[in-house]
Amino acid sequence: MSLCLTVEELRTLTGDLKLPRCQVKRLHERGFVRARLERGRVVLERAHYEAVCRGEFAHAPEKRDTPRPQLRTIK
Repeated sequence: MSLCLTVEELRTLTGDLKLPRCQVKRLHERGFVRARLERGRVVLERAHYEAVCRGEFAHAPEKRDTPRPQLRTIK
């Protein structure tokens, strides 16, 4: 079994959506807050998927009191 969900599993979870950004949005709405885009592909770790399904990771992390620093890559 792979560490991340397959393309087919992601399509099933997202209601057969095909655009990666739409898939990530749908996954976030369903509680899979660690779903992300990497190089144009959706990545959702199987461990996070299973934890959400078991109810062990039911909520998004609390908002921070202080904003995260805005960092840029130096070229």
